[in-house]
Amino acid sequence: MDTIDSQKLENPNTPLMKHAMRYALILSGIGIGFMLIGHYAGWSMESWSFRLISWAISIATVIWMLKEFRDVHNGGFLRMGQGVGLSALTGLFAGIITAIFFYFFVTQISPEFVTNIQDKAIEDMSEQGLSDEQIEENMKYAGMFMSAGFMSAMAVIGSVFTYTIIGLIGSAILKRD
Repeated sequence: MDTIDSQKLENPNTPLMKHAMRYALILSGIGIGFMLIGHYAGWSMESWSFRLISWAISIATVIWMLKEFRDVHNGGFLRMGQGVGLSALTGLFAGIITAIFFYFFVTQISPEFVTNIQDKAIEDMSEQGLSDEQIEENMKYAGMFMSAGFMSAMAVIGSVFTYTIIGLIGSAILKRD
């Protein structure tokens, strides 16, 4: 016996993979473009304004993605699991693409990026009154986490987490079963 949900939901098994890859390319393109604009405009990626605009772009893009998936590709319906799954997959693929670019960016386009972060960390520790020995010890451990490879890997994990959370909230708002 069919349930009301399966009668109502025209495409309950719309595959998410191709949509996630498509949206990941769009998100990555926007993110990479924004990163390059910020870099060449001299805008620090660590600034609150850069981060705020990045968050706004991410939220708007995920909401657009979920709405388009629901209205165009899934017969006007969106289940919570579909929205969260689509967002998580998109975050994974976008994170991988962006991490590859970020690694290239940090090693080829802006090798001073990591050095600037390290210099800022040293400056902050000096302002806190840490001795040179304490700063050196802290930087020895921090150096493991300030490599292009580690930051790229963390970007993938952060992307999946971020887009899953945004997708969870967006799906709760946009869902139609």
